[in-house]
Amino acid sequence: YEGGAADVDAGFGRWLDVLARAGRDDVVVFTSDHGEAFGERDGRLGHRLGPYETQLRIPLMVRAPGLAPSSSERPVTLIDVPRTLFALLD
Repeated sequence: YEGGAADVDAGFGRWLDVLARAGRDDVVVFTSDHGEAFGERDGRLGHRLGPYETQLRIPLMVRAPGLAPSSSERPVTLIDVPRTLFALLD
């Protein structure tokens, strides 16, 4: 799993580099549909263990022209993604 995550991270970085070299300043969103458990609860692995925080916390990263880097611990849901994109695209 860690190797797969590292591959995704490296590939995503290369993709952002390609956009930058092409002079593109597109809106980019990175997220997931669910988290993953690594034995935190009863030693079980996977994502079908119930609605625990390890399955509910997912990345949501947005890069957009004029959007300053920031972070937030405020909960959001995937329903917020289209609404956020529409607001960014005016």
